[in-house]
Amino acid sequence: MKKGDYVSTPRFCTVRIKEVFNSPREALKAGYTEPTHYHDWGYTVFGKVVGNPKPGWCKMEFAGVKE
Repeated sequence: MKKGDYVSTPRFCTVRIKEVFNSPREALKAGYTEPTHYHDWGYTVFGKVVGNPKPGWCKMEFAGVKE
C-alpha cells in the first residue's frame, strides 16, 4: 500500500490513502483512530476526522498501517 492508493473498506466504501505508517502506534499518534474494518495484504486502514463542513457530516483522511 502506498500514498495515493484507493481501497474499498467495509465501513467507509472507497477511500484514498493519505499516509502510510509502519505501526498502529505511529498512526494513533498522528490522530488516525477510526477503524474502517479493512484488513488485506498485511495492512489495515484507519481514518481521522479533519473537519465538519456541515452539521451531520465529517471530512476524513485515511492512512494505511502495516499490521
